[in-house]
Amino acid sequence: MSDADGCPSWDGELTEAELRRLAPRHKAARLHASMGRKVALVAAAATERPGTGLQGLPGNPTKLRGWADPARKLWPWSVRAAEKREENAAAMARFKAAVMALKEPKPRAAISPEEENAELKRRMAAYQRQIARLVVQLGGRPPSLDDVRR
Repeated sequence: MSDADGCPSWDGELTEAELRRLAPRHKAARLHASMGRKVALVAAAATERPGTGLQGLPGNPTKLRGWADPARKLWPWSVRAAEKREENAAAMARFKAAVMALKEPKPRAAISPEEENAELKRRMAAYQRQIARLVVQLGGRPPSLDDVRR
């Protein structure tokens, strides 16, 4: 049972009526295939850019369930219990690990106190310039450095 592209007929865009008519084994296969694709995308992002945040990817099982992208053959499902089934448990564990990897900040490289001090001075100067620009935008006179240091 395949479509013109050689994909199983259950692994394509289906109407609500077509979904209801699917055999239970095909519904399970559709869910399992879609879950595997979704988890693979999240895991790949976690490998490529750990600690950078989710950036549009689902961050919990509810969002994973609702994520749909027909071009990538990502189908939503509504059965929460499906995530706890034995055949999907490994995928869900991989998903949770990938989300944690994306959310955890990247460890900072150890820097010397001198480098840290120089970075803090650069930031302070940038903040001072930003404050001066904002004061001018509000119609005031820009503060002098002596005003800022008090």
